[in-house]
Amino acid sequence: MSNQSEIMTFRSGHNLFAVPITNVLSIAGETENLSCKAFRGNEMLGVAEYRGMPVSIIDFAKANGTVALCDEKKVLIDTLLMREKDHVDWQGNRI
Repeated sequence: MSNQSEIMTFRSGHNLFAVPITNVLSIAGETENLSCKAFRGNEMLGVAEYRGMPVSIIDFAKANGTVALCDEKKVLIDTLLMREKDHVDWQGNRI
């Protein structure tokens, strides 16, 4: 008899996590189709329907006290766009 089980591993910040695959319903990066957003907590994004049943959807990064990589990327892109505009404006003033 084997004692092995399938697990999903992932990193959040500097932490490594392992979750039994039987506990994972879905992994998604979209949150547009959630309902009950008015009742959400800090890390709870809302409720989604999964196979006809309501399921709470959490933001694991917030629950873990880290920043999601997609949020870090958005901040970096916004900063680069602002710096590009500053550079173009600076170049325009030099002429």
